[in-house]
Amino acid sequence: MNVIETKSLVYDFGSKPVLNGIDLTVQKGSIFGFLGPNGSGKTTTIRALLGLARVPEKSVMLFGKDIRTHRIEILKNIGSLIEYPALYNHLSGYDNLHILCNLTSTPKKRIKELLDLVLLTDCSKKVSKYSLGMKQRLGIAAALLTDPELLILDEPTNGLDPAGIRDMRHLIKTLNQDFGKTIFISSHLLYEVEMMCSHLAILKEGKLVFQGRACELKNKYTKLLLVDTSDNKKSAELIEQQYPVKLTENLIEAVVKEEKDTAVISRILFRNDIDIYRLEPKSQNLEELFFNLTTND
Repeated sequence: MNVIETKSLVYDFGSKPVLNGIDLTVQKGSIFGFLGPNGSGKTTTIRALLGLARVPEKSVMLFGKDIRTHRIEILKNIGSLIEYPALYNHLSGYDNLHILCNLTSTPKKRIKELLDLVLLTDCSKKVSKYSLGMKQRLGIAAALLTDPELLILDEPTNGLDPAGIRDMRHLIKTLNQDFGKTIFISSHLLYEVEMMCSHLAILKEGKLVFQGRACELKNKYTKLLLVDTSDNKKSAELIEQQYPVKLTENLIEAVVKEEKDTAVISRILFRNDIDIYRLEPKSQNLEELFFNLTTND
């Protein structure tokens, strides 16, 4: 089942197109990373998912229903944290959640459950005394108050120190693996997305340039084969007849696309009586792939 589907989603800001035919598919139970440079349309997409940007009918579907015609019903099953949570700084974390319980008719016992889940045990301290990481975790507790099926998190690790980022990563994985939440994350921290997310979409200038499993992204695009031999200059000349090659001081870097290319290169060198010292595939990491997809024409 798909929790989120957008169908040829378009949005214009005045005469300027911001989103240009986006087809997103977010499966139930996934942690979905939504990536793109500044100005690519990430925030506008999130606004559309939450019904905050007016879009054509049936272009944004959540839980199989149109956000235009079922917005209130849909939002009851979504928790969101957009950059920084809106909190009452003069109140405690407990009192902040207590107010939300009254507004949403949620049982008060839910407060302690959530504070324990997000590891905010000192619930009497005023929010003004909280660190940024504690505020972010309280914001997620607030988003979870009504036990929604879907969480939409925009830059949840923004401004956190390394310990705070680690804690947030652990919390997001726990919510997904132990509580079955589908989580949609917009983030610019590519390393964290790579560690957390099962699926990815990359946006460039309002268009999707990739969507799929994180492992598919690495398998789909160019890989390097690192080669070291008894005669690197001659080897580079031979390999270059079939593959793009870069010869460095100590290594040959051959651009390959399939696993069988390694065997082809090995046979080329063997037939020319060249000893092979190293033949090692090197996949690009998410950061390298992201910049290739979003900066190259």
